[in-house]
Amino acid sequence: MVDVPLEVVHLTDEYWDKVVSYIIDEYRCGRTPNPDVLCNTRIKFGAFMDAISNMDFDFVASGHYAKVVHTITDENDELSYLELSKDMVKDQTYFLSYLSQAQLKRLVLPLGCIPKDEVRNLARKFDLPNQDRKDSQGICFLGKVCLPSKTLTFGL
Repeated sequence: MVDVPLEVVHLTDEYWDKVVSYIIDEYRCGRTPNPDVLCNTRIKFGAFMDAISNMDFDFVASGHYAKVVHTITDENDELSYLELSKDMVKDQTYFLSYLSQAQLKRLVLPLGCIPKDEVRNLARKFDLPNQDRKDSQGICFLGKVCLPSKTLTFGL
């Protein structure tokens, strides 16, 4: 067990301003941005990392199915890049593909080397509360959201 106290970081306003409002504006213009890509760059690894920047953490771990590799170049510069997950069916590399070097350098993705079924088995073995939870299929943090055409016609 790691002795890290739970810190709750409220980012509801940032999520609305930087993701939901942007998506609605883009839909009104006939474009369809990917909400998960926006949420990852702007909230999970943007506003969240900004909010915890004064805390003494070297890395942030996430449960995304992807790998991040941290290397040192010949010029002694740090370079971080994404690689595909071992579980190609659950791979989430695309959803992280717009992260900056600054975001990638602080990121650890421990599930990228483990297939999803093995993660489920470990959750059962340790009797974790999410052991039988359904896979997320909806918009980042919101789940399934229906935006009927009237919403776009008349505005929110």
